Amino acid sequence: PDWDTAKRVLGDSGFMKSLEEFDKDNIPDATIKKLKKYIDDPSFNPESVAKQSKAAMSLCMWARAMDVYYRVAKVVEPKRQKLREA
Repeated sequence: PDWDTAKRVLGDSGFMKSLEEFDKDNIPDATIKKLKKYIDDPSFNPESVAKQSKAAMSLCMWARAMDVYYRVAKVVEPKRQKLREA
C-alpha cells in the first residue's frame, strides 16, 4: 500500500474500533502469508518503526502480536479440541 492509502485508512474514524474488534481467532492463512514479508523484515520492529512514528510503532506491535497469536493458536487449538472431547 502507498502512503496516501495508509493515511486514508488511519484517518478513518472506525479504524481503532476495527482493530479492537478484530477476529483474531479466525485470521485467514492468506492474511498471515501477506503479513509474513513484514514480520520477516528485520526493520519491522517497534524500536525501528518508532523512529518514524509512534502511531506506526503501535501498529507494528499489534501486527506482530496478531502473528504470534495466530502461530500459538495453531498449536493450542488442537489440544483444546482434544480436551473438549475427553
